[in-house]
Amino acid sequence: LSLLGEHQVPEPARQLIQLAKLSSDNLMQVVNYVLDVAKIESAEGRPERIAFDMPELIASVIDTVRARAMEKDLALESRIDGRLSSRYLGDAARLRQALLNLVGNAINFTDAGLVAIAVKPALSEGQSLRIEVSDTGPGVEVGDQQRIFEPFVSMDRPGRPRHQPGTGLGLSIVRRNVELMGGQVGVQSTPGAGSTFWVELPIEAV
Repeated sequence: LSLLGEHQVPEPARQLIQLAKLSSDNLMQVVNYVLDVAKIESAEGRPERIAFDMPELIASVIDTVRARAMEKDLALESRIDGRLSSRYLGDAARLRQALLNLVGNAINFTDAGLVAIAVKPALSEGQSLRIEVSDTGPGVEVGDQQRIFEPFVSMDRPGRPRHQPGTGLGLSIVRRNVELMGGQVGVQSTPGAGSTFWVELPIEAV
């Protein structure tokens, strides 16, 4: 894909090539994270502490899942609170992977409407940043809202035909990555009225 991108091609084709290359890079990152699950399990992994740009990170997440959202005719939105810094010190790779899992999960379970990412100040003491991923899907039953973050738990949402099952590791990996960074994760949902998965982190603004 990199070699193909060096040739003279029409602009629409160039954009598709760039998207394909980005998706390939992200797929390799996903494979690497699957291999790292064992390290996360035994607490051998250590979070990085590097400077990164939050708007760029959110934009890269949206670009990666945009094609899937377009296939389902879903709107993708993002909003960053203007009071926040744009740069932070933290583990950008783990945060991006967590957000990719949350946004991808929201798209999978949402058949109409939108999926939105919001970055805002944290609500919990000891945390600095809160990121919410909201959808207009069928929601999560109250009894499943804690169990859904356990490993190998894969369930259908209410009022929705059974979909192709996944590994049941997506939300578990989100929780492990977030907790490894010193944060916390949760969900607020009303069956039939959508869901909001949230992450709060103690990352330092630059």
